Amino acid sequence: MLHALPQNVHVRNVLDEASETLGRDVMSLDSADALRSSIAVQLSLLVAAVAMARLLSDESGPPDAVAGL
Repeated sequence: MLHALPQNVHVRNVLDEASETLGRDVMSLDSADALRSSIAVQLSLLVAAVAMARLLSDESGPPDAVAGL
């Protein structure tokens, strides 16, 4: 799911920020082996959601409403 994110400066910044925070390349979480772990799945979902939120917010402005788990 991380490899499918759009090539965009906002997405790249989120991936870099997540990698720095986790102390490892976040893209390593997005492989068939890694995604067998619920930890990798949850982290990948979080990173992908933040990346897309920042991208969409930049392109369209802040949302009027949000929903999530």
